[in-house]
Amino acid sequence: MLESWLFLAVNAVAPTDIAEKIARKIEKEIEGRSTIKEIRSRVLEKLGDIEEDWVERWKEYEKKKKSEQLEKLMFPTSLQLFIT
Repeated sequence: MLESWLFLAVNAVAPTDIAEKIARKIEKEIEGRSTIKEIRSRVLEKLGDIEEDWVERWKEYEKKKKSEQLEKLMFPTSLQLFIT
Protein backbone atom coordinates (compact mmCIF):
# COMPACT_ATOMS: atom_id res chain seq x y z
CA MET A 1 0.00 0.00 0.00
CA LEU A 2 1.40 3.36 -1.03
CA GLU A 3 1.98 5.58 2.00
CA SER A 4 -0.15 8.58 1.08
CA TRP A 5 1.69 11.01 3.39
CA LEU A 6 4.98 10.08 1.72
CA PHE A 7 3.50 10.56 -1.74
CA LEU A 8 2.04 13.94 -0.78
CA ALA A 9 5.30 15.12 0.73
CA VAL A 10 7.39 14.10 -2.29
CA ASN A 11 4.73 15.53 -4.59
CA ALA A 12 5.27 18.91 -2.93
CA VAL A 13 8.62 19.19 -4.73
CA ALA A 14 8.45 16.77 -7.67
CA PRO A 15 5.93 16.10 -10.45
CA THR A 16 3.17 13.67 -9.51
CA ASP A 17 4.41 10.77 -11.62
CA ILE A 18 7.93 10.99 -10.21
CA ALA A 19 6.63 11.46 -6.66
CA GLU A 20 4.59 8.29 -6.99
CA LYS A 21 7.57 6.32 -8.32
CA ILE A 22 9.80 7.53 -5.48
CA ALA A 23 7.17 6.76 -2.86
CA ARG A 24 6.65 3.26 -4.27
CA LYS A 25 10.40 2.55 -4.41
CA ILE A 26 10.90 3.66 -0.82
CA GLU A 27 7.90 1.66 0.33
CA LYS A 28 9.41 -1.47 -1.26
CA GLU A 29 12.85 -0.77 0.21
CA ILE A 30 11.80 -0.33 3.81
CA GLU A 31 11.24 -3.51 5.70
CA GLY A 32 9.03 -3.53 8.73
CA ARG A 33 9.52 -0.40 10.71
CA SER A 34 11.72 2.45 9.57
CA THR A 35 12.31 5.73 11.30
CA ILE A 36 11.26 9.03 9.78
CA LYS A 37 14.95 9.91 9.65
CA GLU A 38 15.70 6.84 7.51
CA ILE A 39 12.77 7.53 5.19
CA ARG A 40 13.76 11.21 4.89
CA SER A 41 17.31 10.20 3.97
CA ARG A 42 16.03 7.88 1.24
CA VAL A 43 13.69 10.56 -0.12
CA LEU A 44 16.51 13.12 -0.29
CA GLU A 45 18.80 10.60 -1.98
CA LYS A 46 16.22 9.70 -4.63
CA LEU A 47 15.25 13.32 -5.23
CA GLY A 48 18.90 14.28 -5.60
CA ASP A 49 19.51 11.45 -8.07
CA ILE A 50 16.86 12.95 -10.35
CA GLU A 51 17.19 16.69 -9.73
CA GLU A 52 19.53 18.24 -7.15
CA ASP A 53 17.34 21.35 -6.87
CA TRP A 54 14.51 19.18 -5.51
CA VAL A 55 16.59 18.42 -2.41
CA GLU A 56 16.68 22.11 -1.54
CA ARG A 57 12.97 22.45 -2.31
CA TRP A 58 12.27 19.50 0.03
CA LYS A 59 14.25 21.18 2.82
CA GLU A 60 12.32 24.41 2.27
CA TYR A 61 9.07 22.43 2.35
CA GLU A 62 10.08 20.88 5.68
CA LYS A 63 10.94 24.29 7.16
CA LYS A 64 7.58 25.65 6.08
CA LYS A 65 5.69 22.70 7.60
CA LYS A 66 7.62 22.95 10.87
CA SER A 67 6.93 26.67 11.01
CA GLU A 68 3.20 26.08 10.41
CA GLN A 69 3.10 23.44 13.17
CA LEU A 70 4.85 25.76 15.61
CA GLU A 71 2.46 28.57 14.75
CA LYS A 72 -0.53 26.31 15.44
CA LEU A 73 0.93 25.39 18.82
CA MET A 74 1.61 29.00 19.73
CA PHE A 75 -1.64 30.37 18.36
CA PRO A 76 -4.67 28.08 18.67
CA THR A 77 -7.22 28.22 15.84
CA SER A 78 -9.47 30.60 17.74
CA LEU A 79 -6.65 33.14 17.97
CA GLN A 80 -5.54 32.71 14.35
CA LEU A 81 -8.72 34.44 13.20
CA PHE A 82 -7.44 37.65 14.73
CA ILE A 83 -3.90 37.27 13.39
CA THR A 84 -4.70 36.79 9.69
